[in-house]
Amino acid sequence: MSTTIDRSQFTNVIEGKTFNSTLDLKGHQYDNTLIINCTFKNISGDGITLEDVDNVTIANNTITDVSGTGVRLTWYGSTDNVTIIDNDISNTGKNGISAGQFLDKGIDQTNLKIIGNTIDNTGLKGGPSEPDHHGMYVQASDVYIADNHVTNSVDGNGISVRS
Repeated sequence: MSTTIDRSQFTNVIEGKTFNSTLDLKGHQYDNTLIINCTFKNISGDGITLEDVDNVTIANNTITDVSGTGVRLTWYGSTDNVTIIDNDISNTGKNGISAGQFLDKGIDQTNLKIIGNTIDNTGLKGGPSEPDHHGMYVQASDVYIADNHVTNSVDGNGISVRS
């Protein structure tokens, strides 16, 4: 993982930190945020949650051993211009990456880019009481997905795109 990022477009940079609880970026005070070279490990819940934010890049992070979803764009708030690039996501109870859409409430994830991620061993909490979980589950009207490596989606599809 060696993504080069133009840091000048970001007013908030979270770099080189280790997290053992969910990083919640909810609200426009988190617009223009870069999350880079961090580790998210042994988390009860999601690794990173985005809601009502614009211009966020999540790059070169390791997200492992989370009971929820690795990176989740919620069904409760829209995002615009989110890039999820070159992350290693593994051992998630639910999805590796999830983006929710709720159009009748005006919620959508636009200009979403998911590029070059390695996603392994997702859906570990699957079964009859937990519906399918995927390597990637995306509901968005504007998404670009390329060059990802998805393996071992235990309880769902490698990549599921819906709108």
